[in-house]
Amino acid sequence: MHAGISMILIDKNGYLLDANLIAQKTMGYSKEDIQKKHFSNFIYPEDLPDSLIWLEKIVSQKITCTPPLEKRYIKKDGTFIWGRSVYSAINDSEGHFQLAVSVVENITEKKHAEEEIQGTKDFLDKIINYIADPIFVKDRHHRWIVINDAYCTLVGRSREELTGKSDYDFFAKAESDVFWEKDELVLNTKEENYNEEDFTDASGVYHLIATKKTCYTDKKGQDFIVGIIRDITESKKEEEELLRIEKLESLGILAGGIAHDFNNILTAILGNISLAEMMLHSDEKESIGEVLDMAQQASFHARDLTRQLLTFSRGGAPVKKTGSIANLLKETTSFSLQGSNVRCEFTLPDNLCTVEMDEEQISQVVQNLVMNADQSMPDGGIIKIFAENVIMKRENELLLSPGNYVKISIKDHGCGIAKEYLTKIFDPYFTTKQKGSGLGLATTYSIIKRHHGHITVESRIGEGTIVTFFLPASEKGFELEEIKHHLKTHGKILVMDDDEMIRRLMPLLLPRLGYEVQLAVDGIEAIDLYEKARSSGKPFDLVIMDLTIPGGMGGKETIEKLLVLDPSIKAIVSSGYSNDPVMANYRHYGFKSVITKPYNINNLGDILYKVLLSEEE
Repeated sequence: MHAGISMILIDKNGYLLDANLIAQKTMGYSKEDIQKKHFSNFIYPEDLPDSLIWLEKIVSQKITCTPPLEKRYIKKDGTFIWGRSVYSAINDSEGHFQLAVSVVENITEKKHAEEEIQGTKDFLDKIINYIADPIFVKDRHHRWIVINDAYCTLVGRSREELTGKSDYDFFAKAESDVFWEKDELVLNTKEENYNEEDFTDASGVYHLIATKKTCYTDKKGQDFIVGIIRDITESKKEEEELLRIEKLESLGILAGGIAHDFNNILTAILGNISLAEMMLHSDEKESIGEVLDMAQQASFHARDLTRQLLTFSRGGAPVKKTGSIANLLKETTSFSLQGSNVRCEFTLPDNLCTVEMDEEQISQVVQNLVMNADQSMPDGGIIKIFAENVIMKRENELLLSPGNYVKISIKDHGCGIAKEYLTKIFDPYFTTKQKGSGLGLATTYSIIKRHHGHITVESRIGEGTIVTFFLPASEKGFELEEIKHHLKTHGKILVMDDDEMIRRLMPLLLPRLGYEVQLAVDGIEAIDLYEKARSSGKPFDLVIMDLTIPGGMGGKETIEKLLVLDPSIKAIVSSGYSNDPVMANYRHYGFKSVITKPYNINNLGDILYKVLLSEEE
């Protein structure tokens, strides 16, 4: 018996007859040690019952060969080895059982390796189950193959329920579609992916989770999805509550700031008007004009303040046209630094793209930023303004839409902004300056956002500040506006406004410009008056309509009906909400022009001349 594996002969009673040299060497026994010894003396006690059953089946000829059996064999020194054995029956010519042959392969090293692997697996299982965050591994078909205890707790399912199944077996289709899409993205791109997703667990409880997924490829080339989850449901609630508190605090600052500024303005207006009233009954009548002029200037300050407030309040898009940002930067900066000991240096390439912008609003942005830079350098200095064309890719850290942009940076060498204030500088009425309303940067932020751009601030105390903003580039050329001079000072005008003060004012203003005027409270009355005027043969030359009539038909609805009556109607839309979409795109709605409140007699006269005399309008 010289086979490469251990071979042992056993009689029908289970006693060993012989063993080859490999068996003797492996087990440490001599032939004399094993002969006439029952095979049970060499089998590990826990593995013996199974061996006895199989041997009995061989002896009774129920089977002629056993399947491979893995068990432990006791060596002479008391240790054991692992063996994979097969029992086969040897029969005589008449088919009667004679003896059994046990062929044993030594698999001790293999078993030790398996035990080591299992030990490592058990160790890793303990580690991932100790981790508080849910962890999972899915195969290429999105089926769970590894899940830790925290994941089971999160979804409200057992490991046995989840293993081998996919999201579609437990979650709503809409939720599962999202999980499946993100899994596929990770598998196809082999890139790490982070998402905030929501789902409903087995108890019907809603969860918001932050999931980080990556793709792992093993030595065989098989791909797996490895994910770790953070349940952010409660933290999001806390964050939203904190944000709500911060908004309320900001609102309190805003309300206090508005009240302060408007009280100052109203004091100037009321004080000067009351002073003018006293002068009427004294010998100082010649000074009334000067006093009323101061009241008017205060009114202009009120107008500018409301425009800033409306800019960052909810509303429509700015009124844009294509223009040169380079020219705007130079002109606005020159105006803002008049009389200052600070000068400006420009780095503006000749091929700088044009920009679709509301020039008045972007000028306000530049003016705010330049004045802040100027005020940060009371001893003088240089403001550097850089501009360049940039391309935003699909994935960018600023979260801007992909495409071409113009990047503008305004850099000063002033006192800088403390780190703890950087997150608050865009809040309305927040300011670290002794002078200033705190509306400048809040307005700036809102304007840039309304232009679908982005603004950032970098600053260090004692070193200075860099403010950078991005505006979408335009492929169009400059839009030049034709300037016309008008002489007409007569016509018949219908004014629709729900405000009694406006209706009292217009019959005083318009006749001084040479116009007849008739008044309507809302759209229904305006349409009635317009129809009657046309029927009488004395139609209106122009209609001025307030955009918003609370509880009634406003300008947007009224113009639709008047255009049906008279497609050639000339109408001007008016509103205090200068950012309303109708105000920004008035032509689209059928109006010929727009006038924002507040306005004076000169503003009104200029627009009336333009609309009434221009056939193109």
